[in-house]
Formats: sequence, C-alpha cells, structure tokens
Amino acid sequence: MKIFNKYLLAGVMVMGLSSSAMSQDVDYKTMLAPITSALKANPTGVDVAKDLVKNYTKVFKKNPEALVALGNSYLSAKQFDKASECADLALKKNPNYGNAYILKGDVEALKDDGGAAANWYDRAIFADPQNAEGYLRYANVFRKVNPQESERVLNELRKIMPNFPVEAELGHSNYLTRNYDKALEFFQMAKKESIDEEKFVEYVFTANILGNKELSLDVAKQGVSIHPNSLALIRLAVINAIDLGENADALKYAMMVFNDNGKKNATDYINYGRALNGNGQYDEAIAQFETALKEDAEKVEAYRYMSDSYKGKDEMDKSLELMQKYLNLNDEAKPSDYKSLADIYMKNVEEGIDKENNLKKALSVFDDVIKKYPQISAWAYLQKANDAYTAENDDLAIENYDKVIEIVENKPERDETDLNYLKRAYKIAGYTYWAGRDDFEKAKVYLNKLYDLDPNDNVAKQAHEAQQEETAQAED
Repeated sequence: MKIFNKYLLAGVMVMGLSSSAMSQDVDYKTMLAPITSALKANPTGVDVAKDLVKNYTKVFKKNPEALVALGNSYLSAKQFDKASECADLALKKNPNYGNAYILKGDVEALKDDGGAAANWYDRAIFADPQNAEGYLRYANVFRKVNPQESERVLNELRKIMPNFPVEAELGHSNYLTRNYDKALEFFQMAKKESIDEEKFVEYVFTANILGNKELSLDVAKQGVSIHPNSLALIRLAVINAIDLGENADALKYAMMVFNDNGKKNATDYINYGRALNGNGQYDEAIAQFETALKEDAEKVEAYRYMSDSYKGKDEMDKSLELMQKYLNLNDEAKPSDYKSLADIYMKNVEEGIDKENNLKKALSVFDDVIKKYPQISAWAYLQKANDAYTAENDDLAIENYDKVIEIVENKPERDETDLNYLKRAYKIAGYTYWAGRDDFEKAKVYLNKLYDLDPNDNVAKQAHEAQQEETAQAED
C-alpha cells in the first residue's frame, strides 16, 4: 500500500542522515568521509569507492552503528540495494539494532512504499523500544492517512520515554518537510525547555515563513532566554525586532551580538547600525555601516541604510547621494528602494525647499521604476499621483491618477490590490474636482465609480446623496 507522501520523502532524506539516536564514533566517521564524498560526486556509480568500501566493511564488520552509517551514505545517493545490504549486515551482528530496521524503512519510504516503510519502523519499535526514531518515523508515515494511529504510537513513546521531547521532534520533522503549519502547531505544543537551540531556530523561521513576525520575535526572545549563548537566536531576535520597529529590543539584542566573543560579520554591523538608526543614534549608526563596508564591500545595502541615517540628521544632500549610490550599485534594488529615494526628495518638498524641482525629481524616480518594472506601472503612477497631491499640484495628481485608472480598468482580471488602487484614484481625483475646483460634473465621473466599488466610502456617499438631491429638485 502506498500511504507514503511527498512530505515523508523529504523528511527521510534529512532525518535519515542525521538521526539523533545514532551517535557516531570518530574512527568510522573518518573512514566514511571519503566514501560519502565519492558517492555525492557520482551517486549513480555502481562501484564508487569500491576499495574504500571493502576496507571499511572489513574494519567495521562487527560494528552495526558503522554499517548503518555506511548504509545512510548509500541512501543519500539513492543506491537502495546497497543501503539495504548494509542494514542486513548490521542486523546479522545485532538483530535488535533499531537503526538498521529504520534504515530499511527509509529505503522503502524513498521508494514511495509507505506501507513497507511502516512495517520496518514497527519492527524497529519492537526490537529497540528505547529508540525514539522508530516511533517518530512510524508516526510520520501515518500523520495524514491515519492520524489516530500516529497519535497512538506517539502516546506509546511518551509512556516509555516520558522526558523525550516528542512535540519538538515532530515540529522539527515537519519543518524539514516544509509542512510549516503542522510544524508550528507542534512547536507551540512543546515545552519550551525541551526545545534545543537548533529547533528554536527552526521555530523562529517557521513563524516568519507563515507571516507571523510578532510570534517569530517572541519565539526568538524565548529562545535567547533559554539558550543565552546562542548567537543564531540573538541575531534572529535583532532582525525580527528591526522588521517590527521594536527599536528598543533591536538595540538590546544587537548589543548582545557585539558582547559575544564570536566573530562578527558585515551583516552584524549593518543590523547594529539599523538598530541604532531606529533609536535615533545616527552618528553611531553611520560608523557601523562604514565598518560593514570595510568588512565586505559587496554589502551595498549599507549605503541604503546610511542614507536613512543622514536623512534622520536632516542632511538631505548626503542622504540622496548615498541612496543613489546604492541604486547604482544594486541591480536587484526593489521598488521600495526607489520609493525611499523619492521620499527623500519629498521631504524637501514638504519642508518648502525648492519644491518644484524636488517634486520633479521625486516623480522622475518612478519613471525609472516604470521602465525597469513595467508590470507594476499602476503602482508607480499611483506613487507619482500621491506625491503630486501632497505637493498640492492638482494637475499632475489628476494626470497620474487617470493613468492608474486607465491601466487597472483595462486589466482582464483585478485583484484586491488593483481595487484599492482604483478606489484611491477615484476618490482623490473626484474630491479634487469637487472640493478643489467646484466642478461636480467632472467629480461625478470618478465618485460614481467609487460608489459602485465601495458604497460605504464617505466621499462617495456624499456625492451620491448630492446627486439624489439634484434629481429631486429637478423633478420639483
């Protein structure tokens, strides 16, 4: 029966090669390394490293652990027959060696025979009841097709090994198979003290992948409290705090990175600088960005964040220079980076500094976006329209809102983002004609369309009611 699924397949590929139940002796690891490398280089070769394998099996013929380790190397190369032969050799030496049964189950799993895999995992449980991997593998086979059976065997594991972190291990296995919803569910069920450093990192990534940045930060902070020497978790706390604008936390954890004796990299300096920026410590931030560039000149994003520092210091010319340098050096600059450049020009506009020229430069930034990313031209024209409206240039604002309307109305299909673009364009263009130019006839063209999209919009409702009054008065 084929109850196996793609998630088990991916999980076995990783879990099988790094089983926590299989401690490895340094002697056989040393001899195994060149064999594993040869199999990686030529996974389909029938007699890869033949002499090395012959010598290895001769030296470790009485060591089931070493034989299963060799089998896992063959498994990673998908040489299933040889992997199974290694398991058989291990079982001849020790019929109760659970990892050998697990290896045979992994072979069947990778051959997409979940039923056969489950049988071998079940035999691993019977032969070696203190080996948690058999229970976990067996439960993972049945996780989707028979959740009750999966739960039964995990409860059995809990009885036999009450201190084993079952939920944390299941979170780990589901993370490896990219079943992130299930991974998060198990990680949240686990006792936090039972989650080791590696799995806490996976827990943080899982929450982030699922779009829950608040939880991701909270988990990173919990992880640091339990594993205070984990530089990986501290770094994740910094990044999450920066992304959420939790500036005090960002700086706190960034300073922890630099209080650690481990080697710092350019990204550490950049994140420290970003945390300092968030706390208004602009000169200190600039120093960190400069150090980052000395460490690694390829980290051109340092210029982008240094631009923010000078913007915070109200040194707009320097801010513009650095942002433009970042864009020139970064072929993969995002549209949001271009918007940041336009925002610097717009700050000058809002402060009354050469308004006309700075507005012109801000709008030209989005002209570059339209050329580089024509697929998001509606977004770019919307930014141009919004900036012109902010600068009280109604003609340019309406001209660009009309561009947005033209692009989106002609789309064969519209998503929620498109509808939001239309609502904004209809509303501001209509309001400008009505309140700014006292031209209700032109305003109605926009506001009636807005009312069709969103009858609860206040401006659209007012225009609708005004037209009803006009109609009633005409009838009188």
